[in-house]
Amino acid sequence: MNLSGLAYQYFNRYCFTSQLYSKLVPCHRHYSSPALKSVKTRSSRQLEVSRKHKEFTGTKGNTRMRNQRRFRRPRQNRILDRPSKTTIKKKKEEPRAITDSGTSSFSRLFLRDDVIDSLANINITTPTAIQSLAIPKIAAGKNVLCASETGSGKTIAYLAPLIHRIKEEEEKCGLITRLNRPRACIVVPSRELAQQTLKVAKSLCHVSKYRVVGVIGGKKQKLLEKALETPTDVVVATPGMLIKYHRYNQIFFSDLTHLVLDEADTLFDESFYERSLEILEKIKIRGGKPMSLDTLQKDAQVTVVGATLPKRVEAILNPVIPNLKKVTTKGFHKLLPHIQQDILKLKQTSKAGTLLKLLKERRHGSTIIFCNTVDSCNWLGHYLAKVDLPLLRLHGGMPPEERLIRYDKFQRGEYNILIATDIASRGLDTKNVECVINFDFPISVADYIHRAGRTGRVGSKCTGRVISLVSSRKELSLTKLLEEAAARNTVIDELSKKPKRYSKKKLAAVSS
Repeated sequence: MNLSGLAYQYFNRYCFTSQLYSKLVPCHRHYSSPALKSVKTRSSRQLEVSRKHKEFTGTKGNTRMRNQRRFRRPRQNRILDRPSKTTIKKKKEEPRAITDSGTSSFSRLFLRDDVIDSLANINITTPTAIQSLAIPKIAAGKNVLCASETGSGKTIAYLAPLIHRIKEEEEKCGLITRLNRPRACIVVPSRELAQQTLKVAKSLCHVSKYRVVGVIGGKKQKLLEKALETPTDVVVATPGMLIKYHRYNQIFFSDLTHLVLDEADTLFDESFYERSLEILEKIKIRGGKPMSLDTLQKDAQVTVVGATLPKRVEAILNPVIPNLKKVTTKGFHKLLPHIQQDILKLKQTSKAGTLLKLLKERRHGSTIIFCNTVDSCNWLGHYLAKVDLPLLRLHGGMPPEERLIRYDKFQRGEYNILIATDIASRGLDTKNVECVINFDFPISVADYIHRAGRTGRVGSKCTGRVISLVSSRKELSLTKLLEEAAARNTVIDELSKKPKRYSKKKLAAVSS
């Protein structure tokens, strides 16, 4: 190779190196060689535009596009792209363990005749399993932890012996109800549940001629104060309102002999934990063996009730309440065997259309549709309202008075569709509900159990059905837990774990 050829080769290498350096550092302009004075580097904006152009049209961009296709989602992760239906199959067993009590009449539970007559007036003649187990121990004056599946009749299980005990104390000890000093107090977490419990308590106390008052938020303070001006035997209250009126010296606990904490898993969650403990601290709890009815009672008997019971709740209650006797049924922390439970796996974008088809197929019968958030509840309500479906919405963002009115309309059958958040999933007696639809799959298994318990309850004419719309892998993992527990007929371990936390915003919406 001659000298001119070698110089030309080095010159080309020099030009390539200079151009490469100018691309890496756009602000640098290299003019050391006269031959490169006409070569100008492109600006950063021009490089960005050309780089985007190459990604979609250039030859170098094809390699990148091939790499993007190579790292697509695996095929097995897109299982929900194809709609499918799964029915939770339960192990064959005796039908309805809820009502399998072994006791044919309340008279065998040693209740008073006037209490049995009160139960007959509301068409309750045969005790359920939890009622047969809990009533004798509560009537004997023991501290009882009553845990049973949803819809098994737990409200009657503690109300009937409570009225029996009050009547016996009145006759044998000569107790007289004094002003602002109730003899029994029932604490529940929500206003809707308090209103329902108040209604049942009034019907049972009608024959015994006891006065029942509800200390519930959402009412005018003057009306509550006027109701407490007369001696009251039984008070039904939410935790916040009970503490509020106790601080205002309008309710005293000196004559209290019976305290009931209903829905214990919610009352001892982070949202109500401090208020529930404050109530227990202000009450003298009965310790040791219960005294006979011939002697005057100077302490309070405590009854704790719940459909789900995390281990954390038992750890809180055992040091506070001495000699707490736990009473449970065979179906506790299990899926209800008499309810058909279907799971529909589909895309998130297909859920609204699928729900509309399900509602059009079910023209008759009441249906509750559950959502996880207030925004989802409002959006779904507006979506279904466009199709002229008569419905009601119920969530914590509404005023308390409006919530009570809407729930009462649904109970009377004026509307067949109720779209609600989890505020309507606990404790409410919905015997007329034939179907529960989880538009948003619940966050925890405990919420699923409570939602499913709104149908197929004791006294209901229908067996009930639960339909869940599943659209994510996390929801799919929860459904697998339910399927395995149903197939083996075993206890769901997730229900014994620590319950989920509730925000202060939800606390303010549920209780006052």
